[in-house]
Amino acid sequence: MISSLSQLSASQKQALKKGGLTTVSDVILISPSEIAKKCRIPPSEAQAIVDCISREKSQPCPLLEDVCQQGSEVITTGDTRLDNILCGGLRTGMIWEVVGESSAGKTQFALQLSLLVQLPPSLGGLSSTACYITTSSKLPTSRLLSLSESHPSLGQSPHLCGLQGIHTLTTDTPLKLIKVLSETLSSFLETNSRTPDSRPVKLVVIDALAELFHSATKTTTNSLVDRSKNISEISSLLHSLATKWQLAILVLNEVTDVFNREPTNSPSISGSADLVYYDQARWFNRADSVPGEDRKEANLGLVWANQVNARIMFSKTGRRRHLEEHEYPPKRQRTDDTALQDSSRVPSSRVGEDTSALIRRLSLLFSSISAPASLDYIITTAGLSTLPGDENIAPTSCLQRAPQAPISHRQSSQPTNPFPQPLDIDSTIEDTQGTPEDVTAAVAENGPDVDEEELYWSQMDPPEVLYGDVDLTQFETNQPVPIP
Repeated sequence: MISSLSQLSASQKQALKKGGLTTVSDVILISPSEIAKKCRIPPSEAQAIVDCISREKSQPCPLLEDVCQQGSEVITTGDTRLDNILCGGLRTGMIWEVVGESSAGKTQFALQLSLLVQLPPSLGGLSSTACYITTSSKLPTSRLLSLSESHPSLGQSPHLCGLQGIHTLTTDTPLKLIKVLSETLSSFLETNSRTPDSRPVKLVVIDALAELFHSATKTTTNSLVDRSKNISEISSLLHSLATKWQLAILVLNEVTDVFNREPTNSPSISGSADLVYYDQARWFNRADSVPGEDRKEANLGLVWANQVNARIMFSKTGRRRHLEEHEYPPKRQRTDDTALQDSSRVPSSRVGEDTSALIRRLSLLFSSISAPASLDYIITTAGLSTLPGDENIAPTSCLQRAPQAPISHRQSSQPTNPFPQPLDIDSTIEDTQGTPEDVTAAVAENGPDVDEEELYWSQMDPPEVLYGDVDLTQFETNQPVPIP
């Protein structure tokens, strides 16, 4: 914000305010002559304002040795399989986004990370604290307490992980969030770094960004432009904070429905651009690892997608299945190292009950440090737990062709099918009963490389005498041709 700049005088700030220029982007993205026209000031004064802002916002070039050390810290997610596909967990210095529909587990995952970051490095944490920024509700402390009491990793350091390690603040408008990121949070991080014996902040959560842009009024071009400006300003501040303080920024986002578009005969230029975006968005906005997962896409459009370093999508698939006991998350240990529940036995609370669990799908759409992957997961009082299985399941599965049996050279009046069906037992047994002599004869006659398709159609060729007996003159009179 212009009001936070120290090198501008009060008269310069007042002139920019009268011209409707309230952010740094509003000033540096237009020419000095346009600034002078909007603010009704001399061009020399407009140029002086641009120079002051550029000097204050310019950053020195970092040293290569400092850059190599950035982003080396990771925060465990509390799940081994999820850590593996994320290359160890949430890496600092990056903007991570978790997008999904309501009740998919986004907030539960964010609360889980807010506690796990407080663990010592030996357990996957950073011995740090978290800053949790809410936009439409207060911090759910009851869920945090439930997680701290149920998660197996948090039981090993109960005196370190708790509400005392989470700082919270509520912002309900984009401008308030910009002010918090540029002034309040920056000042807090600076003060906290100078305070002795204080744990640093290593995780910042925004729950949820898209809710700041909900509006009951009709969406117009001007409102979309304003939203893009706010998103650009917010993302710029987030990147600056992540780089300067080596924070892991976790932003929760919402989804919108995806509608199939029918191609038109003569699309306009703008329509063609929309179709190109619709086709390319499946690589960064949607997931398709299981059927139905591509019916939702991330909110806030391309402007926000370009600012994210990694995007994870949570999806509700509607699937249910009975879990084996080893698939449930392990129970928390007591302080005296005795288990609250033996995971090798069926708990008494589950005996006689329906143990089917609601299966959700997690997909890493893109990341600057790891390849895309997908996992099934469940949500319990202990947080998010992934299920064992293939981490990259194809959208569609097909049957594997059964191994080809050796082709025997046998004379038969009926053509044999050289492609036995996978479940056709009779044909498989018949084709696998050829002797080594039959195989040798086939190779000697047809060569070492026998083309099954040519062999099949060669057996289907009718004798040439059949073509000689056909009376071709009957085609001219449209008479039925007798088959000899």
